[in-house]
Amino acid sequence: MPADGEVNCCGNEITVEGRLSLVGNEPFVHTALITEEDERYVLKADKKVIDEMWRARTIIKVTGTCEEDRAYGISGRYIEVQSWEPLN
Repeated sequence: MPADGEVNCCGNEITVEGRLSLVGNEPFVHTALITEEDERYVLKADKKVIDEMWRARTIIKVTGTCEEDRAYGISGRYIEVQSWEPLN
């Protein structure tokens, strides 16, 4: 759930929890976080950070700056990842 109940995330720092999923079509596949409320946030982070998230194989919590745009050719919400942690 977005921090402080924010619905419009544009430019705000948010924290969300969820599971990782792949979105898009080859060769433009990206990692997204899918929340329990079925909201999708495409993650913008270094490949090494994304790989570490996938290795966690659990629900994760991500904090970062949220944007709404068409980066990577996919319209929707994006999170520029600042930090993350696995949850069990």
